[in-house]
Amino acid sequence: MRIVSASRAKKLIQGMRLHHLGFCLFWAVTFVALSGFRGGAVAGGSWHAYLAFEQIALPVAVGALAGWCMWSRAPLPFRSALLAGSLLSGGVLLYFFSFQLDRGDIVLACMAGALLGCSCALFFLLWQTFFATEGQQHAMVYIPVSAALSVILYLLIGLLPTPMLALVSIAVLPFMATYTLEKSLSEVEMYPIEPFDRTSLRSTVRDLWRPVFCASAIGFMWKLVSNLPLLASMDGYGSYATLLGFGAAALLVAFLELFLSRGFAILQVYQVLFPLITGVFLLPVFFGERYAALLSGMLMLGFEVVNLLLIITCAVYSARHARCPIALYGLCIVPVLTSLALGGSLGSMLSPLAAFDFAFVVNVLFVCIYLLSFALLLASRGRASEAPASIADEELAAFSGGGTDAYAGSSGLSTVNGPETMNGGFEATRFDREAATDRFLREGGLSTREMEVAGLLLRGHTMAAIACKLFISENTVRGHAKSIYRKFGVHSRQELVDRHEEALSE
Repeated sequence: MRIVSASRAKKLIQGMRLHHLGFCLFWAVTFVALSGFRGGAVAGGSWHAYLAFEQIALPVAVGALAGWCMWSRAPLPFRSALLAGSLLSGGVLLYFFSFQLDRGDIVLACMAGALLGCSCALFFLLWQTFFATEGQQHAMVYIPVSAALSVILYLLIGLLPTPMLALVSIAVLPFMATYTLEKSLSEVEMYPIEPFDRTSLRSTVRDLWRPVFCASAIGFMWKLVSNLPLLASMDGYGSYATLLGFGAAALLVAFLELFLSRGFAILQVYQVLFPLITGVFLLPVFFGERYAALLSGMLMLGFEVVNLLLIITCAVYSARHARCPIALYGLCIVPVLTSLALGGSLGSMLSPLAAFDFAFVVNVLFVCIYLLSFALLLASRGRASEAPASIADEELAAFSGGGTDAYAGSSGLSTVNGPETMNGGFEATRFDREAATDRFLREGGLSTREMEVAGLLLRGHTMAAIACKLFISENTVRGHAKSIYRKFGVHSRQELVDRHEEALSE
């Protein structure tokens, strides 16, 4: 494994803006509502109905919204963030009313689960839009860092008394989650979207089915095992082992994205996680139930690592291929969410059989190991996945050389040859040409950063290449480009190049 210097990671971290990490606010609220902080007075039937409606509403809402975006060839309106925040606040309110105050019935519990599932769908899809449009480098960092911060925030608010916890979870955090999402979306500009046709859809499925399959397999096993009596007493997200697994997964993914210089795909990570997960599966079998907590944490670690990498993969793939990020993410995440629901349902069905028979639990664990092995074998067959979950140093170098970009032509920016290949009769030394270019840009009244962007534009670099060189987001590059065009009175990079050539020829 090759590790890069800390300079790249330092620049990426310095380029972060606090509101771009608002995903952690939404995640923390869902932890509260799914974990959660409900004491011992919860009626089993209402709680199971609440979780079932949440698990059903989430994939249904994601699938419906993604299908609409694929059909309409447009992303969701950014103002949908307000609806997402309202649904989240309403769902958590009904959750506290039903389980903390013990004044609700099964109908309110089902309504709470449905509202929470729909709000999660909107938040996931809208944040995915931001991650895809903000730029590949930033998306790879924002996602795992937000996940790690959500665990810290969840533990902090868990220290509050119940009335304060309710106020923070119902009003404060949903409002902040909505505000940060709206502010982040207001800063980005959606790139031109290439519609899905039969060929592109088949190509996308071919590129992405392996990471989706890996995430679905581990997610199914996690939900299945967590609903067995061996682990059900730890209340899922509420157990410290599960929280530790989630936090460790977020930190691991952040480290991989910041410091690993070789590009990698989810299948490679799954191949490393597989022996670790299967090894932990054997601990309760050979050494007893006291190792059940370790199994819970390891399953959460494995699932959340591949889940976070899947989110990153979808964002990067959407940007590179100019696909609608909501449609693409829905295409990938609906099978994963469905596998979670199926795993939980199967675990609940097997729970009565395993309640008083540890040998039956052992048999289930061995079946899980077999299924994970089969998933690894199936995902490893054929050619390797073409959907990376990171950017390699070699790719950054290729970007810097002015390679192609999926949406380099946005806002009128087309990939053209730089002035070095367009002599136009102008014969001068390289030094004189650079000095003349610098003078040309200064006369346009550009700022220092705009001069850097303009110089790279004139040399034929794409949006992604400029973002990689200057460690800023691609959306920021597009904003600088528009400002440059406005100051020079042009409408595209080609017109800027022509104006530059005319100035040098005078």
